[in-house]
Amino acid sequence: MPLTYTNRRNQSHYFRAVETAKGGTRYYIVKSDQFPDLIEEVPRGFEIHEQPAEARVVLRKVVPTLINWQEKELVENAVRELSALKDIVITAEKGTITVWHSQFNSISGQEEGLSAEEAEEIWGDHVKTWKQYDDNFQFVLIEPHKRIFQAERRTYFSIFGGSYAPIEDGTGTLEELTEKFCPYMGRDTYFNLVPEGFEE
Repeated sequence: MPLTYTNRRNQSHYFRAVETAKGGTRYYIVKSDQFPDLIEEVPRGFEIHEQPAEARVVLRKVVPTLINWQEKELVENAVRELSALKDIVITAEKGTITVWHSQFNSISGQEEGLSAEEAEEIWGDHVKTWKQYDDNFQFVLIEPHKRIFQAERRTYFSIFGGSYAPIEDGTGTLEELTEKFCPYMGRDTYFNLVPEGFEE
């Protein structure tokens, strides 16, 4: 059986292995099982990754992470319990845990947030085919041995997009930071979180 991956948009993906002119192997992602050279398992040293923003699927070399599953789960539980965001995705790559929210949620509470189920009730099941997620908050591991993190939020000072900036008094254990900052997410108090070096 060919290797198959179905993303959150309910789209099935298959993976081809094609030999290059130099004798190497190049992998392609296709959406049909009728192609030749379909592989049956993930190649050694590779992983399937679904990008949160638009559910794009890639086959990439394994990205090492310094984050364990308990830390990722801690952030997910805290965001669900303490924030006003109702439709989220939590990712952990390298030394960073990132909070993503759907377009039906606002990080600063500018509009009433919808859960995934509520969005489907309004627009139907096909909402999955066009729903997107944005990232605006992350926890960055800065002292691996002590498991100390830095909380950062996205800032927008250019028409060309935003960048992350550390938050004042945003250093501590993950338990401390999630309790401190998750209640701001999805509420109009979010912009009270002042990035380091910025004046209120």
